[in-house]
Amino acid sequence: MSKRIALVFALALVASVVFAQGLVTTETRVEFCKVRNSDGTYSYAKGAPVRVTIRPIEASLTSEAGKAKGSSPFKRFGGGPVPAGGNATVYQNDGGVNYFADTSPSCLDDLSLTAAANGKAWKIVKFGVHLDTTSRAGKFLVRWRGYETFTDGLGPNVSAFSDEMFDFGFYLQRSLFDPNGTDFTVEVDLTLNPLAIVPNQTCFLAQQFREPQLPTEQGEGEFTSTWNMFCDTGPQIGTSEDLFYYDSPADGVYDETEVDTFAPENPGAANFLFKVQVASSPTQSLSPFAYTWLTGEPVAGNLGSLWFDDQAYLVASASSDISRTTPPAMLVTETFAPSPNITSLRIDVDAKANTPGLKMRIELYNFATEQYVTVYEAPIGTSDVRGIGFAATPTEFVQSGTGLLRTRTSFFRTGITLTFPWVVSVDQVQWIVTT
Repeated sequence: MSKRIALVFALALVASVVFAQGLVTTETRVEFCKVRNSDGTYSYAKGAPVRVTIRPIEASLTSEAGKAKGSSPFKRFGGGPVPAGGNATVYQNDGGVNYFADTSPSCLDDLSLTAAANGKAWKIVKFGVHLDTTSRAGKFLVRWRGYETFTDGLGPNVSAFSDEMFDFGFYLQRSLFDPNGTDFTVEVDLTLNPLAIVPNQTCFLAQQFREPQLPTEQGEGEFTSTWNMFCDTGPQIGTSEDLFYYDSPADGVYDETEVDTFAPENPGAANFLFKVQVASSPTQSLSPFAYTWLTGEPVAGNLGSLWFDDQAYLVASASSDISRTTPPAMLVTETFAPSPNITSLRIDVDAKANTPGLKMRIELYNFATEQYVTVYEAPIGTSDVRGIGFAATPTEFVQSGTGLLRTRTSFFRTGITLTFPWVVSVDQVQWIVTT
């Protein structure tokens, strides 16, 4: 096993959009995401904004960690007290010292969060990266996959982790990292993006660094020379077993033979440098209380058809007596926010059509500007497509005094269709909000 040495955290004091004491702030976006809904279905999206802060640190390096043959099951741990008010730190392994990098762009660690994390979206996440000094050109993908379940006894080449809660990734430009350093902490702000939600404290987190995948990013590009960072102080908030999964060869499959630790004289070392904050209030799913077809001829379904992802559809056929600039099928749905002071707002619409050649557009109504804002637009086919949109300024989309939320989903022709009037079927509309 490899040893590491103690070292001192280099704290940057001045924030800037350019290098200032080595600190950089910038913005990126989610390139792809898959998130599990409360009913077990999955939503898919991309494009959500992510604010990023990069700080240099000093760290030591390990040689390749040895693999302990056989399995070592993870355990579930109880969480600590629930902090009151504001953001709650629900996991922290970041003591400010004793950082080190391991020679792998793909590892998995267990994070046992405090009870304050249950059912709440991650807002601020801090992690570490080690960059190769040979090139700072181009960009790399940070991919996070969160699993809920560990199963012992499945053997080699079979993932020991299942019940995936989320899988999403975002790019970081190498040129933004201080050229004089190799080791950094990265803090990302997911406040507007309820993507990572852990229902029962335990999260088995796979952290991967990959090259971009072209032409469509799905998180399966080649692994990079960027490495995972660890901190051996041991979690200050939450808990974690003193072991991790070292993905060797790097293929994104974490089987039970890949369980690993660091040298015995370094207890607590086998834990990611990682910190998670959530909102003190819960993230909730809201269903429509009313709907209207602005255009389109109703065919089947009712309000309850929009409440669940159950293949019980609200159906309409395209209108023919409209102008060329008006979509032939437009559905308006409404609900109420639990509070006017929401900190994140996501809209999910699950729908399909009976022909190719159509697009679906999702808009949220901004009550401050009295205008609809497009938050999602993509082709729709003959199988269910779940579109996700995000509000950049959530409170502007809540009507003052009533708490009303309104969305408009439009369907229109962009290519050759097989029939007219074509038919669209909406399976579910839901708002995901954090107060």
